Amino acid sequence: NKNEDDALLRFMDTVYRSRRTKLVLTTREYILAQAKGAYEKLARSSFDLRKCVIDLQDYTRFHRAKILYNHVWFANIGPAYRAVLLDSKSYMKIVDHPNYNPRIIEWMTDYLEQQGIEPGNYVSAFLSSLDNPAKVWLHAFEKQLSNAGRHVLLVLVTLPEEVLFEDLERAFMSFYGLRGREHGFPIDLRDFREALKELEGNFIEINKYNSGLVVKFHNPSILDFLVNYLVENPDFAAELLSSAIFFEQISRLWGNPLDGWGVPRTRKLTQDFSDTLAEAVKRLLHADDCRLITVRVYQPKLCIDKHREFVPLETRAVTALDIAHQLGVTDLAQFTFARLEEHLARGVDKAALDVLINQMRRKKMSVPPGVLEAMKMRLLERLDDLDDYEVLCDLVNYSSGCLSEEEWEDVKEKFVSSYDGIVDSTYDGVSEPDEIRRVADQLDSIGGQFDLDVGQDCERLRDHAAEMEGENSSGDDDYAGSWKDYAEAHHRTEEEIHAMFDSLRG
Repeated sequence: NKNEDDALLRFMDTVYRSRRTKLVLTTREYILAQAKGAYEKLARSSFDLRKCVIDLQDYTRFHRAKILYNHVWFANIGPAYRAVLLDSKSYMKIVDHPNYNPRIIEWMTDYLEQQGIEPGNYVSAFLSSLDNPAKVWLHAFEKQLSNAGRHVLLVLVTLPEEVLFEDLERAFMSFYGLRGREHGFPIDLRDFREALKELEGNFIEINKYNSGLVVKFHNPSILDFLVNYLVENPDFAAELLSSAIFFEQISRLWGNPLDGWGVPRTRKLTQDFSDTLAEAVKRLLHADDCRLITVRVYQPKLCIDKHREFVPLETRAVTALDIAHQLGVTDLAQFTFARLEEHLARGVDKAALDVLINQMRRKKMSVPPGVLEAMKMRLLERLDDLDDYEVLCDLVNYSSGCLSEEEWEDVKEKFVSSYDGIVDSTYDGVSEPDEIRRVADQLDSIGGQFDLDVGQDCERLRDHAAEMEGENSSGDDDYAGSWKDYAEAHHRTEEEIHAMFDSLRG
């Protein structure tokens, strides 16, 4: 969303300036790379100079043992299962297994009671799951689930992390119905609800809110398995595209450049079915929304609810144009721009439009003159705050000739007339240092566009933000010493691992 990259970088800068605060930001490596590709300010920054890539191979034996121990301890598995793990120190076979994986550890401990494994077979089943992680889910998926249950899980892969019951049902019936016609299996209207009963607790989780029932995967490893299953069975991906009823399904399978979900595993799938993908984008560009947001309301006490999030067309156009650009589908780009021009004649979401403009600039897209004119007219209608000026400046950076000299001078005059009020109200009326810095950054950027000297005011605002934080340098030496002690404490011997597991004995 608008300014989220700014907010993250400003927060990091605040931590950097503080001598008593440390920040550890964790993410997957490929998601970090995608974020830099999608957000120019992240790409320009040097926030990851101290990047540390942690690989499973870097885990010491003690790290592996501690993870296993914690799961066994907190999972509250029966004493018979603990006994066979402790017998002949069988836990060391798991700790030293070449395919050691924390998600398999979690599944074989936290969700043990759902798998029907007898205590005598526990260690061998555990090791078998590590030998072939896909077997954890493959046998249950292919041999134990109903046909409808498998279809529910496959369609859930294409939907947001959480989805309303009725939206899942609609997407399921479209996919299930298409495959029933294509492959000749019978369909019963009761199949969906029977499938949910079958899946709940093992594969999916259903929670109740005021707005209705919300469904999501029970465990992240299920999603990982199903994504790989689609990669190995690509015909399902084509049928999911053909039967999709929500634009979010296209975005998930393609891998939205702004969220990076399916890249790179599922993007290759959708590229293999480019015609089907392009037709699905055209069909669903104006489809209903199904992404959920968390809403906190007080009635009279705090209540958490889930509502559908409105996704503006400008946001969908980011994905549609990315698909058209990557696949070289000119017709899809033309279609998207035409729909966008029609939409802009009625209104605009400026934050979403700013993201779209920056993507067009990064991808060096050729935009029809009518679309540029529509963007310009919507932005010129209201210049109420710095965000509005920033979006307009981004458009000018993309297409320097989109504003006439007269229009540009008029915008500059409006900015100058409101400038002193913005600076004064920010200095006197904003209590958050982070927000003050954001305003200073915007003034710096916009002022540069208009060739205005705003450096002194921006520096005054940044100094004011630093004063408000009351930085001091206490605690650094103690922190460094405690970290050294912590690191040394984790170089443990095998005897200490055995002593740790001995505490599990009844």
